[in-house]
Amino acid sequence: MSKKKRITVLKRIAVVAMVTAAICVPTVVKQQANRVESKELYQKKIELQKQQAELEEEREEIQREKTYMTTDEYAEKMAREKFGLVYDDEIVFQAK
Repeated sequence: MSKKKRITVLKRIAVVAMVTAAICVPTVVKQQANRVESKELYQKKIELQKQQAELEEEREEIQREKTYMTTDEYAEKMAREKFGLVYDDEIVFQAK
């Protein structure tokens, strides 16, 4: 192979290598950035799932309290605590 052809082939190889690098390097950089973002989003998802579970538990507790507040037992307890009401046959002891 002549020196001129060899230089032409080497130039073509260099051009192909540069084009390949120009395509691959940004792709690899973007892929790495996507991995980091994906990891952050996964952590955020886990955090939000925990928060959702806590809020669900709180909602259930509030629902139980709401149900309890409609019972006669609750009404009697509040009448005793807030208003000092007692049944006729009960004796009240007060500390001084």
